[in-house]
Amino acid sequence: MVRAVIYPYFSNSYDVLKALFMNALILRRQSAASLRSVFFSAEVVVPDEAVKDELNRSLADAQGIASGIRFVTTQAWLDRMNHGSPDVSGRARALEWGIYAVVTDQAFLARPECARLKKYIEDNASAALWPLVSRIASLFSTYFSYRADWLWNWAGKSLTNNNVERTTREATVLMQHPDFAWQKALWLELCSRTKADGTKLWPTADTFLKIPETWLERMRESEKNIDPLYVFIPRELPPLALPQLLAESRRRCVYLYVQNPSSAFWFDPTVKGEDGFTWFHRNAAVRRALIDRLRCFVTQDTGEDAVFLEDDLPEVPRTEPHNQTVGAEALADMLQLKAKAEQSADIYLRPRENNVLGSLQQAVLEDDPNALPQTVADDDDSFLIVRAPNAVREVQTLCDWIASMIEASAKTDEPLKASDFLVVTPDIDAMAGVIAAVMGARSEEEYLSYHIAGQSELDVNSAARAMLAAMRFVGGAATASEFIELLEMPAFAAARSQGNANVSLISNWLAAAGYRWGLSEAHAKSAIARSAAWPEGGDAYEGTLERALERLVAGNLVGQSDGLVAHDVFAVSGCELGGFDGTEEDGETFDFLLALASAFLDIGQMPERQTAEAWLETTRRFADTLFAGYAKSPEMIAFVLRAASLAQSATEVLGAQEITFETWCSALEKTMRTNKTTARATGRVTFARTGDFVGMPFKCVAVIGLNDGESFPGSSRREEFDLTAAKLVVDGKELHVARRGDRDSRESNRGVFLDLLLAAQRHFYVSYSIGSGSVPANPSVVLQDLKQALAEGLDDPTEIERKLTKTVPALAASSESFLPQMGVLRCRSASLAAAVNKAIESGYLAQEEPFADAPISVSRRATLSVDSLVKFFTYAENNSLKLIGLTSASYEQAETTPIRRYGSRDFLFRSKVRRRMDRAFAEGMTEDEILEVTSCDPTIGEQSVRRLLVEKFVDVLGQMHEKLTEEMLSDAGVPVRVEGGRLVFEEMRNRPFSTLAVPDHDGFKNNKDEIVVGVIGISENDLLRTFLQFAAVNLMTLKKGYKPIDFVFFGGDESKGTFHYRWHVSDDEGASNTTGLLQDVVTSMLALVNCHAEARPILADDSACDGTSLIWRGLKDGDLAAASCKKLKEAVVAIAGMFDIAEKPTTSKKSKKPKGSPEEIFNAAVASFEDIGIETDARN
Repeated sequence: MVRAVIYPYFSNSYDVLKALFMNALILRRQSAASLRSVFFSAEVVVPDEAVKDELNRSLADAQGIASGIRFVTTQAWLDRMNHGSPDVSGRARALEWGIYAVVTDQAFLARPECARLKKYIEDNASAALWPLVSRIASLFSTYFSYRADWLWNWAGKSLTNNNVERTTREATVLMQHPDFAWQKALWLELCSRTKADGTKLWPTADTFLKIPETWLERMRESEKNIDPLYVFIPRELPPLALPQLLAESRRRCVYLYVQNPSSAFWFDPTVKGEDGFTWFHRNAAVRRALIDRLRCFVTQDTGEDAVFLEDDLPEVPRTEPHNQTVGAEALADMLQLKAKAEQSADIYLRPRENNVLGSLQQAVLEDDPNALPQTVADDDDSFLIVRAPNAVREVQTLCDWIASMIEASAKTDEPLKASDFLVVTPDIDAMAGVIAAVMGARSEEEYLSYHIAGQSELDVNSAARAMLAAMRFVGGAATASEFIELLEMPAFAAARSQGNANVSLISNWLAAAGYRWGLSEAHAKSAIARSAAWPEGGDAYEGTLERALERLVAGNLVGQSDGLVAHDVFAVSGCELGGFDGTEEDGETFDFLLALASAFLDIGQMPERQTAEAWLETTRRFADTLFAGYAKSPEMIAFVLRAASLAQSATEVLGAQEITFETWCSALEKTMRTNKTTARATGRVTFARTGDFVGMPFKCVAVIGLNDGESFPGSSRREEFDLTAAKLVVDGKELHVARRGDRDSRESNRGVFLDLLLAAQRHFYVSYSIGSGSVPANPSVVLQDLKQALAEGLDDPTEIERKLTKTVPALAASSESFLPQMGVLRCRSASLAAAVNKAIESGYLAQEEPFADAPISVSRRATLSVDSLVKFFTYAENNSLKLIGLTSASYEQAETTPIRRYGSRDFLFRSKVRRRMDRAFAEGMTEDEILEVTSCDPTIGEQSVRRLLVEKFVDVLGQMHEKLTEEMLSDAGVPVRVEGGRLVFEEMRNRPFSTLAVPDHDGFKNNKDEIVVGVIGISENDLLRTFLQFAAVNLMTLKKGYKPIDFVFFGGDESKGTFHYRWHVSDDEGASNTTGLLQDVVTSMLALVNCHAEARPILADDSACDGTSLIWRGLKDGDLAAASCKKLKEAVVAIAGMFDIAEKPTTSKKSKKPKGSPEEIFNAAVASFEDIGIETDARN
């Protein structure tokens, strides 16, 4: 028999293996003839693009040129061996389109064996069909590599059976599995179905089915002497890769360079019993299995009797390998001997330092827990665990650590630079935004150059994201919220000359104009037909973008709003729902809106289904129409090229078969997500996913975001229809189909963490978020296990927390961040230190807006408006936060996407509709005119019930205006302007709020020389607001020595009818409606606000309303606070009754009077705040 010419090299060091590989290439060049040397070539199989890039750079540095070297990834090489072509992505797409063609064939789904598959299809809506197809294709791809014999057997191909027990057991389990029948049927259909031109539906079917015969033919070939094959640090070799390596060794030399973390004989940990390093065994299970499979398979004899499937190999005893461990000082000599074949032992490299990191790596190398560190030196910074409150602080602290490491090594023989740092995280896509934000916020002198590797093309191509969002927008309901999200995408701004459009203004304008969903009437009808939207009744198409623009243009042209300009065109200025700037105030933004909206309307409707070629033309039309000035950008060209490639692959398989809109978009999105680059950055810190750069050495390795949960190492989950996980219990015995080469994502990730630890040459850093709760969150289980392993070796396990673990403060701008105790995490930002010192000197009374979790900073002697005072005691959470400079999610904001059905207690109905009607009455409009305008206003509600919603209140409001007019004009008088100003309360001088802003009021002076102000109240807070304004006006007026001013207030709604007050101040002896009482009321309420503003915040926990928002500031019980606010408002209303001198109609109905006088009720309400944690110096 002929022995396989395979030369395996094992080492724990990437650099050792790379040096051996490069030496082998150099010797190969030198030994070749001079003519052949010119055309020297070699094929190198690498695990990924990152290793390819690094080897290319190393070869170029060493030899000045890297020509003649053909790099190919492991998967591409295996595909070429098995299928004849290295086009991995093209074959994967062809498989997906083939499966799509079969599962959309109703005749195939009608087969009895496909009943379960049909149920899967029916359970997944149109939008989820392609993801299901992708999952099935991914599963079949797994079968290609790990269960190829199943697929050959299903297709009727018989193989030599060397393991009858295994095949019988697997057949028994599979036959009982509910998903076996349809998978076998689907596979047979893929292999046998032909297209109209006679070619196979799945072009690769015949090639795959012939793999066993092709392999056997290659094994029978005579030996050849061609260029060798180099396989460099394979991380994963599926079962089909091993026989291909064996076959290659018949034709040429095969050199395997494999990373093995331990020089000890550790392939079967049970041999060492309790003496082995159990933590290492648990985390290296996948790597151990790979090396053991390699050693066993490639050492068998070649020839016709060679075993094709590794599971058919007979069990043989392992022989301990010949290894030699050396230090860095002797490495060069050993490498030279090894390269010249004078040294047969594998070379393993000892760690450089005898610190915590070095001792841990030494314990792994020797598979000996006795080598673990027994103590931690005070100056040992090789291993660090960081606990941070959130992801932002994790990245901020990481930057401080990197800066510290670079600064500390600057004057040493081996100074660190940015490219020496690798930072990985389990979810790079989620963390990328945080990384960019933190890095971008660093000052110029603190700047760190960085690169985020491993992101998908969709993550980095803004044009692709914008195009997919735009297509789904037009193909869906085209809701207002989706439109605003589109406007915020950079690609849309770059596509037009008005690149600085104000998106916030556009959002206000479209909401005021009634845009809810749909581009036009035709588009809205199409969306309803596709079940992307639902009819609203009546004229369901007045909430479209087209109608909204019609209203905005009308308002812009006529310079007015709230009026009909023609037929049912309702003029809108854009600021009816909020804000101060209408379309006239920002013409550039309005032009941008009109241009973009016009482009969307020009596109027309999205077809429901068409051929792949037609979808490509639709995609190109979108790019040219929506992104006219951006369509030729590199990003857009790259996206269109991906779309063209996708259309070509679909057409090759499907021909003229039509595919749905959702399928095209989903397939296009997956194409953009699949393409990733993981090249190492030059001169920059590299951020990447934890699975990237595995095994590649970096001087400093950091793992961030290592939180507890399923993210990392994750769980061993498989597809619900994955047959490789099938099990069956027969006669009390569990039968399974698992094999030794199967993958397990959780075990693989454990191995990734081990590899990262071993890749760190000088420093290893790991961080996780503990949250802001009272109980800190735990880290990932891989870190917990590592800490436990270290604890078992340390003489004093508490050193892990005392010396190896640091907890950083919640804020970077904290004095704790600059303390020497923070060590290498100490913040070195001079600008931030200056800001912190300034804040300390000013008592943290900063001018800028604070964050929600920062100490409160309220400017002294600030002015509070009456309106803010009322809101403080009305909407406790929202307005109290706004009061002291914080913002929170407002429950008052309306979502314009679904139509708003307004009720009598809806905030927008009160604040917008009612006030507009009030203004219309004040301007002299009649009730009929108001109702006619209202019927055309889409923001009020559905057209069918719009008039009904407002009709009753219009009648009540009309009565109030009529009565107010009668009251105000009962005596002849002249209009006067009651000037407001600032009312200062001296007793509040050192409190946050010491001044009350008093607004101006219009009134008149009657023939009794009395000044009277008339007010209409249309909401439940207007009574409280107006009375406090009455109090403030009179306190200011009387301080100036003027006469009191009366306020006439008319209020009401459609349920309670109308009511009115006439408030009058009298300081006569024995009077109850005195200036002193008004002073007591206002100062007491202002004192409550001050005490609240001075309290520290309390963040909501899981017991709060939703577990995320801020609760009532300074109080532990938001419900109790709200109840106290209600009591206080009722008490103020009771005091308002003491100042009322209006004549009321008599009624026989007796109301229940509260116990105590209004003053007592008010004082009790103020005191109730003290019971819930707010202390006040209000004495009244």
